Amino acid sequence: MVPFVQELYDKAAIIGNDKKLLRKRLQEGKAVLTSKCKSDFVDATFDFENKRLVGKKYYLQWVNRGTNSVGQVGLYKKVTESDVVDL
Repeated sequence: MVPFVQELYDKAAIIGNDKKLLRKRLQEGKAVLTSKCKSDFVDATFDFENKRLVGKKYYLQWVNRGTNSVGQVGLYKKVTESDVVDL
């Protein structure tokens, strides 16, 4: 792996494996949502094991691709408890 890419991946791994940093990054992702989506996360559950913030209909998921950024937060719609659809 290219050293710069490895550095990004390593930084993203640190965030994803630290409860405080991960919660902060997911909250930052929540902050930029539209008010409609944001309202879904009023009583959200922080799921550290799966690296996500789970709302009623949606969840924010931490993803470490490590290729062009220091991780990212994706918004997904819950279809069932086990199935998801990318938005």
